[in-house]
Amino acid sequence: HYDNWAKDFELIAELGIRGLRWGIPWYRIEREKGKFDFSFADKAIEKLDSLNITVILDLMHYGCPLWMKDAFLDEAYPERVCRYTEAVLEHYRGSIHYVTPFNEPHTAAEFCGKLAQWPPYKNSDEYYFRIMAQIVKGAQEQTRIARRLGMETVHIECSGGSFSDDPRFEQLA
Repeated sequence: HYDNWAKDFELIAELGIRGLRWGIPWYRIEREKGKFDFSFADKAIEKLDSLNITVILDLMHYGCPLWMKDAFLDEAYPERVCRYTEAVLEHYRGSIHYVTPFNEPHTAAEFCGKLAQWPPYKNSDEYYFRIMAQIVKGAQEQTRIARRLGMETVHIECSGGSFSDDPRFEQLA
């Protein structure tokens, strides 16, 4: 997508789609802590606007910046995601009206904390819940920031996930 984003958006427009959730890549916007570069996102959002496609901006679509060593387990994650959110929403204030604070919190917590497939690559119920708690803390404040700036929030979640404290049922769960 990063190589073909303009064509991707043109194809979406050809389908007659007038609204699109698009994930702004935090890890590309803030490659260095506290330094924001909106050049890629500006071009993408400008293109969507030129195609008359309303953007629902995903603020967090999985990837934390690489400088966050422990990703969602970083104790400052909620504060950092809120600082990023504030910067993004102030930058796009007036042109973006809908935001998704965090795309699929359960999926992220599962793949990061239970299945060890995404950073920080943990694999236990304890890490699932620790990561989920961090994500929820951040998303709650991201929602407050968006509302304060007059934007509507669109929350997205896939449902799933089950746990058993009885080892006989762990595989089934």
